[in-house]
Amino acid sequence: DALMAKHGTDKGSSGANYHHVYAGIVDRIKFTPNLTMLEVGANRGNSLHFWADFFTDVGSISGMRYGIPDSQMATCSATFCSKVRIYDGDQSKTKDLLRVVRSSLGGVDRPLTLHSPAWSTYGYDFIVDDGSHVPQHMLLTFYTLFPYLKPGGIYVIEDTGFAYCDSAAQVYGYTIKNGGIGRQGGDNLVEWFKQLADHPMRRHTIPKADFTVFSKEIDEAVWNVEFVSGCVVIYKKTAAQYHTLNDHVRSAVPTACYMGKALADWKQLLSKQHIEGLHSYPRRMVSSNESQQATRHTQKGQAIGADDDGRAVEIDALMAKHGTDKGSSGANYHHVYAGIVDRIKFTPNLTMLEVGANRGNSLHFWADFFTDVGSISGMRYGIPDSQMATCSATFCSKVRIYDGDQSKTKDLLRVVRSSLGGVDRPLTLHSPAWSTYGYDFIVDDGSHVPQHMLLTFYTLFPYLKPGGIYVIEDTGFAYCDSAAQVYGYTIKNGGIGRQGGDNLVEWFKQLADHPMRRHTIPKADFTVFSKEIDEAVWNVEFVSGCVVIYKKTAAQYHTLNDHVRSAVPTACYMGKALADWKQLLSKQHIEGLHSYPRRMVSSNESQQATRHTQKGQAIGADDDGRAVEIDALMAKH
Repeated sequence: DALMAKHGTDKGSSGANYHHVYAGIVDRIKFTPNLTMLEVGANRGNSLHFWADFFTDVGSISGMRYGIPDSQMATCSATFCSKVRIYDGDQSKTKDLLRVVRSSLGGVDRPLTLHSPAWSTYGYDFIVDDGSHVPQHMLLTFYTLFPYLKPGGIYVIEDTGFAYCDSAAQVYGYTIKNGGIGRQGGDNLVEWFKQLADHPMRRHTIPKADFTVFSKEIDEAVWNVEFVSGCVVIYKKTAAQYHTLNDHVRSAVPTACYMGKALADWKQLLSKQHIEGLHSYPRRMVSSNESQQATRHTQKGQAIGADDDGRAVEIDALMAKHGTDKGSSGANYHHVYAGIVDRIKFTPNLTMLEVGANRGNSLHFWADFFTDVGSISGMRYGIPDSQMATCSATFCSKVRIYDGDQSKTKDLLRVVRSSLGGVDRPLTLHSPAWSTYGYDFIVDDGSHVPQHMLLTFYTLFPYLKPGGIYVIEDTGFAYCDSAAQVYGYTIKNGGIGRQGGDNLVEWFKQLADHPMRRHTIPKADFTVFSKEIDEAVWNVEFVSGCVVIYKKTAAQYHTLNDHVRSAVPTACYMGKALADWKQLLSKQHIEGLHSYPRRMVSSNESQQATRHTQKGQAIGADDDGRAVEIDALMAKH
């Protein structure tokens, strides 16, 4: 935030409050050698100066502006600003976007396929769309530019609030015609990217791509999709991730389970969608020699242009050491966790709970991985002591195993009481006591029954500390639209795109709308799980068979709840789409859920929390300090 302020960009606390968003994203590419970047919507160039100052080894920072004369551009005499280039263009026109690509990358306007080794040097490491904010423009820009993102690269779409307008709204002379919460196939670009999220989620369990959202080339290149405070973030696969997900599919369910009416309905829906202004253009084909090189490269599982593959290899080795099936011997989640757990690896006195501890192998892995463990707790079901894995290492002394059935709220709360020390009612988000009470990390690798996972999240998420991470593994059964048995339970009403039943992925897509809408709307106008849970969610991420939910820090809670930014009249968001959405949510039910009272916070605690929150201080968070630094650099430019 301080760096944003230094450069005069409105991305920080003076405007959009995206310093919190970028603090969780850009550190993974901050030290990329010879980094190349493109920002659509460069305006006067302040944000470009910020990015040039932020990254440590810049090759080029390119920006596309629209309608800003040279006389109004921000000045910057610093050495790093010599790497900044500005190009004129209209992001609603494919030819303008491609002209900027040609000019900034050097004369090549056709990207290579994902397999090509040349992608390690050709393309952008980072693309930001902060342009017109017109949903159809954003969709066209993504479709055109994403193929030019390097493997391991990051694509950020800012200011998605207009997607939620379900009555006519004007943006730069363009009319938002058919948006609105939950409306698919039109101007709600958030729904387009929710659809895209199903691609890496389903490909974790299904051996072939059976639908297309943008294009086969784009869809198969997506590693994960993240929804955070008014922004959509799309990560491109590295070669190793592409190899893992496409060649090593893991499924515990017959493929036919996924191929029923829900999929047919889904394909029919997608077939009717259209991006305005889109004209197809030929992709550059890869030569047979390039293809052979790419095959050899991919088979070795080497990383192309990625920072996290090395971490994935290290994590996989540690998983193998402890005999857990989370790594390459089973679920291939070493790639998933490489992008998640480093932000909490060094948390002092870390506390963790894993549901579905099985024989305890994964608990030993976690105890070995984290550097300062307070306690690693696991909940097992039906495994006798005689079958538990043994571990004599010192770090395993911090591991505790509890018996319980995750389909029963009382069992979940008993484990909380036992592992956290006798308190079974969480404090509210405001309470400073949450800096020491609760879990830093929760993993659900239990029954994989969608309704159990929903009940477990509802019960345990309030016990996650601010800044904590909640991971739900193995969500594949959510896509079953015909009867399937899991541990004697029947998956009854799942299927791709089906809301309100056994497709838990759809529940968390609904939850993602909460932080997305709250960036522009001053009050919560719907509930998915509960007011307490929904308002505590910072972002929701969908990656290779896992859903990852991050809890707000106090500073993030203060930013998003008290400093709402909107360029659109609130009434724009309050039409029929919202009424239909609320009606849909009112019919949803989590099986086995029995409400239980939350512990109330004393007036003294409440006063402390108010003072603490007003100051915007961080509780139990690692990234807030980075957010302040980033905001200052943005303001500078």
